[in-house]
Formats: sequence, structure tokens, C-alpha cells
Amino acid sequence: MSAVEVRVLGAASLHVDGVARTLPRKAFAVLCALCLDGPLSREVLAALLWERQPHLARQSLRNAVLALRQALRPQGALLHVTRDRLAVEPQAVWLDAGQLAGAAPADLLGLWRGPLLDGLGIRDSAPWDDWVAGQEENLSRLHLDRCLDLGTRALEAGDPALAAALAGQALRVTPVSEHAARLLIQAHCAEGKEALAHLSAAQFCRRFRAEFGADPDLPALPLPATPQPQPMLPQPPGIQSPGTWPPLPQPLTCFIGRDLERRAVPEALRTGRLVTLHGPTGIGKTRLALQVARDMQESASEIRVQFVPLDDLREPGAVLPRLAEVLGVRTGPDPLAALAAALRETPTLLVLDNAEHVLDAADEWPRLLAACPGLRLLVTSREVLNLRAEQVISLDGLEVPAPDCPAAQARQSDAVRLFEDRARQAGGAFVLDAATLPDVRHLCALLGGAPLGLELAAAWTRGQTLPELRRALEAAVLDLASPHRDARPRHRGLRAALEHSWALLPGEARRDFCALGIFPASFDGKAAQAILGTTPARLAALLDRSLLRRDAAGRYSSHALLRAFAREKLGLDPARQRRLADRHAAHYRAALDRLNTASGGVSPPLLAYVQAEEANILALVDHLLVRAGQGELDRLEQVAEPLLWHYPTRGRPAESLRLCRRAVEVLRPHGEAADLALAVFLNMQGWLEYFFGDLHEAQRLYEEAAVRADRVGDPSERTRALAGLGGVQSRVGQLMQAVASCQAGVQAAAPLNPVRRYRMLTELGIAWTYAGNVPEAVRSYAQAQALLETGEVDSPLDVVACLNGVGAVRMMAGQPAAAHAAFAEADRLARLAGSVAQRPGILVLTALTHAVHAGPESAAQAYLAQAQQLLGERREPWVECQIEHVQARLALARGDPGAAADHCARACRIAWPSGNISITFWVLPVYARTLAAQGDLPRAAEVVGLLLSHPASSGWTRAQAEALLGEWRGQGVAEELAAAVERGAGLEVEALFASSDAKGEARARA
Repeated sequence: MSAVEVRVLGAASLHVDGVARTLPRKAFAVLCALCLDGPLSREVLAALLWERQPHLARQSLRNAVLALRQALRPQGALLHVTRDRLAVEPQAVWLDAGQLAGAAPADLLGLWRGPLLDGLGIRDSAPWDDWVAGQEENLSRLHLDRCLDLGTRALEAGDPALAAALAGQALRVTPVSEHAARLLIQAHCAEGKEALAHLSAAQFCRRFRAEFGADPDLPALPLPATPQPQPMLPQPPGIQSPGTWPPLPQPLTCFIGRDLERRAVPEALRTGRLVTLHGPTGIGKTRLALQVARDMQESASEIRVQFVPLDDLREPGAVLPRLAEVLGVRTGPDPLAALAAALRETPTLLVLDNAEHVLDAADEWPRLLAACPGLRLLVTSREVLNLRAEQVISLDGLEVPAPDCPAAQARQSDAVRLFEDRARQAGGAFVLDAATLPDVRHLCALLGGAPLGLELAAAWTRGQTLPELRRALEAAVLDLASPHRDARPRHRGLRAALEHSWALLPGEARRDFCALGIFPASFDGKAAQAILGTTPARLAALLDRSLLRRDAAGRYSSHALLRAFAREKLGLDPARQRRLADRHAAHYRAALDRLNTASGGVSPPLLAYVQAEEANILALVDHLLVRAGQGELDRLEQVAEPLLWHYPTRGRPAESLRLCRRAVEVLRPHGEAADLALAVFLNMQGWLEYFFGDLHEAQRLYEEAAVRADRVGDPSERTRALAGLGGVQSRVGQLMQAVASCQAGVQAAAPLNPVRRYRMLTELGIAWTYAGNVPEAVRSYAQAQALLETGEVDSPLDVVACLNGVGAVRMMAGQPAAAHAAFAEADRLARLAGSVAQRPGILVLTALTHAVHAGPESAAQAYLAQAQQLLGERREPWVECQIEHVQARLALARGDPGAAADHCARACRIAWPSGNISITFWVLPVYARTLAAQGDLPRAAEVVGLLLSHPASSGWTRAQAEALLGEWRGQGVAEELAAAVERGAGLEVEALFASSDAKGEARARA
């Protein structure tokens, strides 16, 4: 296989020398288009991917090429770029789609993993969607023809099993191919599997009729043979004999997980004598009870263990006779006395399964325990017994891996292990690896770790891909049903299991349970009483019935599947659902009103509330968006502000970006009536697009937000738009435009609250900092500090941003001690506020200060290590660029110009494609010094010429360039230097990167 591997038949992936590489979406799309279509002109690629942004297409395509070169290293030579065309070397790339025509049967079965380029969608690009659809049609036809050809040959060669596998693969990709269905049926018949042939034919007919409204052309099949009665197996001796005890039911699958519970239950049975495993349906109570019973039986052979099913009983009076029947005890008029006499001398563990059906019978159990000192009862029930002797062990779903836990740890979680085991048992092609683990983790979370749900879902992996299964469950998780013919009636599907529990509830409990469907996640008792009108006693009744759970902080929640079922039941009463939704929105809106400070700041209590009630506040946003045309638009600002801070400070900006994009999509059709709400979310989205490195998109959004805010005369959103616009302009190299935007913002903020004015002065200071005008930056920060000293600015996150700017300008002014003091205070406040997102930026600037002012390398490296640890797997282009910038300075200081050049090139390749031109120019002085250290003084002087002439170069970077020229003039090459500096004035930054790429690859080869 080639060193570069590209897979498009399913989720798109790129591996170079066996290592997975990531790419921006459009860069990946460029690579896939070149691999599938061959050489393409720049015009074709621009029309395919940037139809709506033709003015940005040229620069964006350049950025994509840069990202591709970086990802393909050290195999970058396979990408050929000319003035007007792009191509990849076809012999140097292994492409899964390219193997279809000549693949051997075994290889063909594993090539097509899912929809073409699954997940690689390009927003607002109809030409891309059309291109993908056309490619998929052509490739699926090729795949079908190859499967049918090889399958027919296999059938003729006497290998019907291979023919069936190939036909089944063809139907997975082309589900309504009559040719493939005929081949599958013929292959099953040749294998002697007539029943399977009939089943395959019936399934295909249903699909074909649903698609075309007609019957397919399939071969006639003989009627299935009538099963012949089989002789009965010999009865194991003693099973039904009087005085003997039947064995425990034998499991058909291995037991996985619940290690803590397997230790806790026997311990509880040693210290007490009545233990109830309590939890909702499908949570694994019976399976755990049987495993514990088996463990105890194996560890203490003198203990007699017996399983007693109660799920078919409906009368409490039938329980004692059932016990006597199972234990082989003859009873007279007093069954309790007869059982006590039989069990009095024998250490016994009785597993009483599904006691919720006959709860009143539990009144007799304390008397039985009192009469039999060696008796222990292990009860499974969806409802607690409420007996004094009872110890309750509540069960929830199996351990589900946290979203941020490492892959190796996720694979060892109970939920993932159970899913993997049952999926393998299903006999499909499932393999748990890096490609499938994300979908498995999502399925485990969606099902709340419920063992019944996990086993049902895993059984379907034989016929569905994980993305297909995931989409189906996201749409209707309760529709998940068992494909097994021997499934117990109430375990044949999630809805069947939940309906069984529903049938046991009294009327008031049903009504209260339905109302829980209005909560998307956990809630507190005040919310329950205000929104549902319920009482603590009724909440306690739901807790007893395992329909609700309560954590140590006093918050209530339901299992994910119960919540979905409650939501479905509530939806059957639309009027009540609307009333509860209105109450829910009013309750959380009032809470935000109380916590929003008069100063406009985002206080720690407000952030803490948003963190606790995140799902409920998102539901409030949904409510307001749905009612956008009913006068609710003006309510969105108070909700948007805390959410804007909440997600990024918790290290989850991608979720905030998805929310903004959806809100903007919903609001746009309302036109000018939605101007204010749109300005709110456009400002939020602009900040997030900037955060993720798409500065051009961020600038566009801020400009639109400013126009809409102006139109409705809202100074608050106009100020926010100008602040964001100034920040973006500073970074894209429009330095004086940024200053002008921020100055306009300061004027607009004058009549507003102190926090707005403070933020705007901070942004003006940052704009002056990027422009390299240290005195003006210091003046702006001083004005911000004066506001802070009034005590009216109560938003620590804003103070962190200001201190970060103060530290940067002190660094540029040659005051490292003052810079370190500002950064240290910023980091202290960020830690106190729990602002995960702000800390990496503070730490890298601290490291940069050490590097710029000859501080100890060990200190700089320590700060960089902290920043990288906090980043984890998140992408923050600004921070990543600065890390490379610092490493370049440190490498140069220790006398390693080759490593310094590599770090400079990486920094520029991160910054330039994202449009962050100003940071690129922060790095270029280091690169010029690196070139000089390598003996390439003419090239170094050209970089200096670029720094001195380019409008994006700030006063700080120009000062560094002048200092370098002063050093070099003493080397007696003034005329050559002047000529080189003049050449540098016309140098293109992208060309500079290309040359550094070539040198870096040469060093790597050496």
C-alpha cells in the first residue's frame, strides 16, 4: 500500500505513513476531488467549494493548498500545483474507490464502509452536494457490477457462502437491486438455507414496494418445509424430584461490568438480610442478581441459592405458594409457617425477581426472615419495598465514557465493552477501532448505558453501519427493537419495556411522570414545584418507582430513555405540553433576570447557574426561537450573553457555534423584525468563528451585526459588533481600520453600563497593541483600569482579557517584570472563574515574554506544557501558532537555527491560512534572524524588507526589523543588503512559506 492512504467510501480519512492526519473540511474536499476526478483547474475547484464567496476563493484555495502540504508531509511532493491547475500523483496515493474495479472478493467485502464522504459536508455549497451525489451514483454502480460479477462466479464455482456475502454487500450499498436480491436468494438455496432465502426475499420485497410501489422480479421459491418434531432430550435426573432445588437459570451471554455492584451486594447481604436492587426497566437488575447469586454459590457451597420469578403474578396472595412450589415445600393452611419450617435450618439466599408486580406481598417477608435466621432475600424491583429491614441499592446505566476521556479509557468502560461483545456476537463486520469508537461512545450516551438498549442496538450492527444506527436512534430511540425471535415479550424493544412499566403506574404517578418530559435534563426542586405544580411527596413517589433519581446536590433527573418516553407521552396532550413549556420558559427566564447584573457583567453566580442549568437554558432558547414571530425576540439577548461566555470558558466552544448557526438560520426568514436578535447571535457566531480561526467569516458576521444593530438603534449590540470587528481587523492586518472600529465602539459605549465601556477600552488597547503603538495602548488600558477601580466592573472574565492585553503591551515595551505580573494576575482570576478557554492564551504569552526577554528556557517550556495540556484535543489556531513562535525563539537562543526555521514555518502555516496575518508578522522577525544564523543573509534581508513595507506589519515588528538591519550593516555588505531589502518589498508571504517547506522537507530527508 502507498505511503498516503485516502478513504472516501464511508467517513473520509487520510493516513500518511500509517498516521491519521486531520484537515480543514475544504482542504479535505480539495484532496478528495483531486483523487476522484484527477487534475482540476483552480476555477473548477473555486466553483465547487466557494460558489457563494467568489471574492475569497483564490485566497481560500491557497490556504487549502497550504493545509494539504502540511498534512501530507513528508509526502508533500505528490501534490502538484501550477498557476492554474492542481493535481495529485495517482500512483503515490492509495484510494479505496480506486480499488473497486480490480478488488478480490475478500477485499471487496470491506471496501465500502458507508455513504460516500460521510460527514464531509460543505456548508452552503450546492455544487459540492451535486458532485458528491454524482460520484456516489457512479461508484455504487461500479461496486454493484463488481459484486454481481464475482458473486456469480463464486456460485458457479460451488462457493454459495461467498456468493451470498457478495450479494449481501451489494444490497447494503444498493438496497433495491433486483439482480443482487436474485443472487442472494439463489446462493441461500444452494447452501440449503431455504428459510433464510424466504426471509431475504420477504425483506427485499418490502423495501422494493416501499420504493417503487410494485413487486420485484424474483425467482419463485418452494414453500418452506414444515419442521419435524424432535425427540425430547433426556430429562436431567432430580430436577423435578421432590426435595431437590432447581439450578439457577443459565445465562446465554457473558456478564460484563458492574464490578462495584458485584462486590457491594454480597457485602450488603452479609450485614443485612433484605437487599433490593432498585432501578428502571432494562437496567440489568435481574442479570446482576443472578450473577451475584452465582458468585455467592461458588464462594460458599453450603449456601443454597434459588431464583424465584414473580413477573407473571398479579395477586400478592400468590407469592408464598410460588415460593413453596419452587422450593418443593408442601404447604397447608399456613404457607408462611410451612416455608419457615423448611428454611429454618438451612443457609439460604432467595432471589425474588420483579417484585414490583406484587408489592403488598412484601409485608410477609419480615416475618419469614425473623423465623429463618439463615435466610437472605435479594429482591429486584422497579419500586422500593419501604420495609425497615430493606437495604436499597439503586442501579443506573452502565458506565459511559465521558466526552473528553482518552480513547483507551473509553474502550474499557462497561457500556462500550458490553456493546462490543454483543456486536461481535451478532456476527457482522463490526470492529471496535479508532474509526468506530466515536459512534459507539455516542450510542452508549444516547442509550444512557442501559444494558437492554445496548444489547438491542448491538444486535443491529449485523445489518446497519454505526452511522446509520446512530442516525436512526437519534431520530427515534424508543423504536429500537430486538431482532431475536426468542426475546422475552417485555424485552422485545425499548418501547415495549417502558409500556410494561407504564401499565403498572397509578393515575397520579402517570400524570406526574409525563410532566417530567418538559425537562431536557436535571432540575431542582424549586423548578419542579414552579413548573409542574407538584409536591415533595409526589416527587418522592416517583423516586420510589425509579422514574426519578436525586443526586447529592438535591437535583432531580431521569434516565435518558425514561426522559424520552415521558416526552413522548406528554406529546400526546399538546395543550398541556404548551402550558408546561410556557411555564418552563418563564421560570428560567426569571432566574436569568435575577442573576443578570445591572452593570452588564457576567458574574460568577450567573456562570455557575448557567453551568448547572445549561440544558434548561438551551430549551429556553429553543422556546424563544420557535416563538420568534410572537414578540419573544427581544428576550434572546439576556440568554445569549451568559451562553456566549459559558461554552468557551468550559472548553466547549464548538457547541456554542452550533447553537449560533442554528439560531441565525431560524431568524433570517423574519427579516428586519429579527434585526436585534440576529445581531445578538451574529456577534456570538463572529466571536466563535474567530476562535476557530475563520477570521474572514468572523469579519463578515461582525459587519452584518453592526448594520443590523444600527438599523434598530441598539448601542449595546453595535458596541459588541465594533469590538469584535476591531479584534478581527487587528489580526487580519487591517491595523488602523481596527483602531478606527474600536474608537467608534468606545464612543458608542459611552452611555452604556461600565462593563461595556470597560470591554471596549480593552479592545482599543489590544488594537493599539497590534498596531505597535505602545503609548496609545497604555493610555487605553489605563482608562479601563480607572473604570475597574470604581468597583462597578463585576465581570472577572473581562478583567482577565484586559490584563492579558496589558501584559502583551508591557512585553512589547521591554518591561518583562510588569508583563509577568499582569499575566500572573490574569491566570489567577481565570482559574478562580473556572475559565478553561482563557488560560492557554495567558500561558503562551507568559512563555513568549520569557523567550523575547531571554528568560530561562525551562520556565518557558513549563508554561507551554501547561497550555498544551489545557488544550487537549481542542484546536485553537492562535494558541497553536504562538506555541510554535515561542519554540522558534527558544531554538534560536540555544543555537539551533534549523529547528527554529521549522517552528517558524509551522507557525506561519497555522496563522496564514486562518487569515491571522498579524501573528504571521510577529513570527517573521524570528524567521529573518534564523535565516541570517544559517548564513542566508540576502534571504533574511528580503524578509526584513517585507516587514518594513507590508501594511500588516506593526510598529513593534518594524522596530525589530530595523534592529536586525542595524546589526547586519556592520558586516560591510550595505549595498547587497539594500538590494535585498528592496526585493523583499515585493515578496509574497505564501512564496516565503513554500521555500521554507522545501527546506524543511530536505532537512527531514537528510
